[in-house]
Amino acid sequence: MNDGHGGTFGFRTVGENATGLSGVTLETGPGSTGPDGSKASRVTVEVFDRNGPGAFTRR
Repeated sequence: MNDGHGGTFGFRTVGENATGLSGVTLETGPGSTGPDGSKASRVTVEVFDRNGPGAFTRR
């Protein structure tokens, strides 16, 4: 995964369902602060989020 800009990273998909370069966005929000600083409260993987299931929220 390559660092993009701020909380955005990119990776190249591989295999028979490869779509090329895809983005991963890390978001911080309420309750995301951890002992070592801020933790992501939500992660969105662009290639998996075409129909909505690519966003993961910390509980």
